[in-house]
Amino acid sequence: MTAAALIRRMAKRYAAHRGKTALSLVSTVVTVVLTIVNPLLLTRIIDHALPEGDTQALLRLCGLMMFIGLLTSALSVGGGLLADWTGQRVMAGLREDVYDRARAQPLGFYDEAGQSQIQARLVSDLQGVDRFLSQSARSALDE
Repeated sequence: MTAAALIRRMAKRYAAHRGKTALSLVSTVVTVVLTIVNPLLLTRIIDHALPEGDTQALLRLCGLMMFIGLLTSALSVGGGLLADWTGQRVMAGLREDVYDRARAQPLGFYDEAGQSQIQARLVSDLQGVDRFLSQSARSALDE
């Protein structure tokens, strides 16, 4: 299976959670933008507020930096929670589909391979997919 085909298949699974996925992505973009603002404010403090002795500007800029830091943290945590929640819902749907297909197999299928071996393989494969999706989503959002 090509990467493009895999992405299309996963996009179909995430389509049901379009709103939360979009909100998580928006949260990440806003967090990145806000992360860029604090160094700019610090430059403003160092270049203007401190040399001019403007305590009002200094207090305003420092307060804004604190607010942006808190907002960035809240958005980062919220976006991460949304991404995790969405990933868990997608995995739940994937598990249901896999187990439905396993139940649809003829009984002879289980005689040949052994029921416990098949169940262990299904659980192992799904855990691998879950780890991959969780780590990929998290690393994509972090970068």
